[in-house]
Amino acid sequence: MMNYRTTWFVCISAALLLSCTNIIPSQPAPTELNELIKRMDANQKEASQREDEQPLVRRMSLRRMFPDRQVRALASAAGKGRLERIEQLVAQGVDVNARGTSGATPLYWSFRRRNVSGFKKLLEIGADPNVIHEDGTSIMYFVATEENLEFLRLALEFGADPNLVSGRRERSIDHPEWAFSGHTPLFHVAIFNPNAIEAVDLLLEYGADINARTRRIGRTGRSVSLLMSSTSGGKYYLTLHLLEHGADYTFVNEVGDSLMTRLTRDWLGYKPDTPERRKVIADMQKVVDWLAERGVEIPDSN
Repeated sequence: MMNYRTTWFVCISAALLLSCTNIIPSQPAPTELNELIKRMDANQKEASQREDEQPLVRRMSLRRMFPDRQVRALASAAGKGRLERIEQLVAQGVDVNARGTSGATPLYWSFRRRNVSGFKKLLEIGADPNVIHEDGTSIMYFVATEENLEFLRLALEFGADPNLVSGRRERSIDHPEWAFSGHTPLFHVAIFNPNAIEAVDLLLEYGADINARTRRIGRTGRSVSLLMSSTSGGKYYLTLHLLEHGADYTFVNEVGDSLMTRLTRDWLGYKPDTPERRKVIADMQKVVDWLAERGVEIPDSN
């Protein structure tokens, strides 16, 4: 992640480049540019300070995550799949939903150790799959990004919210305080999960909203639909799958961005110079054909 000094340098470089190449119609006055840099500098400092003050769950050791010895023992047993030991500790009064550092619970540790049996056992005895950690992550965030879909399936089977909002926090027009951007598990799947098709189907089966949108995030105050996010990294096979399952392709956000603008951009920008890019172009063609059957034309797609 860039620190605030790097951000300052990038801002200066970008402003100089834009002014030299006439990409922008008028150069900001020096005072305006300085104010912009100061605001971005202050925001980056605050974000860095928040990260320093709020340790990330995924980077913690077991001991740091669970200072309490008994809770640590329960998490360790779950992470190793020691089912009898889990039952013994719970019978002795250890809370299956005890919160450690940054709000982590033993259920997270069992996932982190990728132990399906320990994860399932904790759920069976009452572990909450909807816990959100203080760093913004959650059990659902992690299992939605996980290649092994058994964790996601188990979480949903034991009451996980398929529309739980967690993950990245930032300020926005609608939310001047630090708040979640609005990413649901479907967004996490679309962006991170290599088994996206199967994970999407599983979440939809449990009631996930295929037309979920983020809040109006970032400096431009734009919202993003799941369908738009699915185009990231050229995942047009996923875009087609979402369209076939009823995703709304007519949504246009506050700055005019939509599935159509992203598809047009990528259609004109991708060059078939590698097998991977040729696969993306073939997937894009399927999306273009699907839309054309419904009377939607993509400029220069023929």
